[in-house]
Amino acid sequence: MKPIVMVGTIIVHLALISYGAGIVIEQVKHRVTRSVLLFLGLGLLFDSAATICMIIGSGRGLITERFAGLFLPSDHGCRFSYCLHSLL
Repeated sequence: MKPIVMVGTIIVHLALISYGAGIVIEQVKHRVTRSVLLFLGLGLLFDSAATICMIIGSGRGLITERFAGLFLPSDHGCRFSYCLHSLL
């Protein structure tokens, strides 16, 4: 496993711990306090950083051909909407 992916995994765990701490504080105090907002904000920051680490570690970049191909025009219009329609 690439080191950047390992770092991303650790950061994801920090995000989950931060989210959990914020929710526990909110449930105990029955109020949204500054500490709750701080922990939820840190969770969001950690989550974003972990996502960036995972994208870098994948080596494929942010937009892959497969993802971009869902939204490019094709014979059936937009492939994404065609795939959704075929599932229903």
